[in-house]
Amino acid sequence: MNETQHKQDIRLARSFFGLESCLRLEHNATGTWMMLGRKNGTGWTWNKAKLNPAELGDILCVLAGRTSKVGFFHTFTKDGVKKETRINVNKAESGDSVFFRIEEHAKPLNPGEQEVLRALLQRVLFESCQDEWKPEVVAA
Repeated sequence: MNETQHKQDIRLARSFFGLESCLRLEHNATGTWMMLGRKNGTGWTWNKAKLNPAELGDILCVLAGRTSKVGFFHTFTKDGVKKETRINVNKAESGDSVFFRIEEHAKPLNPGEQEVLRALLQRVLFESCQDEWKPEVVAA
């Protein structure tokens, strides 16, 4: 998929920028991606992870306060090289922030940003369920 096709295929995208970091959620036909960026001179460096519906649900549990942290460990092969990525979402020990981390890139979200992300994740899960729902036609 080239860059133009990818941009046309995006169903949902939202970025939460800070002074030095950014969390971006993107949902497209290939799945749901969380990207964390860090300002690097005049540009940005990014780490990304593809999240499955159960992982999105676990993140929602942290955002709703039902659990204080969740972590995922992804192993995959890219360009013939085995790679590993660690993703962590943690409620701050003090204060209202929730911290998102992919490897060395991190971004705290304040309560307002958390609420927006929660609504987006719920929409992604709902849309994913609709995509999977294929009711059979019953013959009369």
